[in-house]
Amino acid sequence: MIDLIEYKIMKYTYPLSNDELTEQLWDNMDFNETKWAVKLTLEGISATSDGSLENAWDIIFLESKLEEKIDSILYKYNIEYVKEDITEFLLNDCSLFGEDFLGKLEDYLEENLTVDDILDNINVVGIENMSIFEKYYLDKYKDDDQD
Repeated sequence: MIDLIEYKIMKYTYPLSNDELTEQLWDNMDFNETKWAVKLTLEGISATSDGSLENAWDIIFLESKLEEKIDSILYKYNIEYVKEDITEFLLNDCSLFGEDFLGKLEDYLEENLTVDDILDNINVVGIENMSIFEKYYLDKYKDDDQD
């Protein structure tokens, strides 16, 4: 079982449109940075604003090492952003994330968690110290089990 305590869902909002963000960031990244960013986009658990919005945004499921890497790339290319931890919304307002993001997250949790693992972890850390992702998984498991 993975330790999900270090993970969170961050929303990065930029004062740029998607086109401006592409021009300032993607068009300037070197080959390795671009390769890394494409891999994050395709294989990571993330969502990106569509092109119709004035302010582009990204939502990313990450741990601190990945967060630092993203922040350093944005800093390197002088991209302004506001970063917000929106993990809590997973239990209260899932509509914020979109179906594709939630599907990827649920697949990841399904691959890495079991109800037995979570119950064992509760015995160790207590129910009050469960991760939000463990709570979300149990809620989904309960809902799926009742269908």
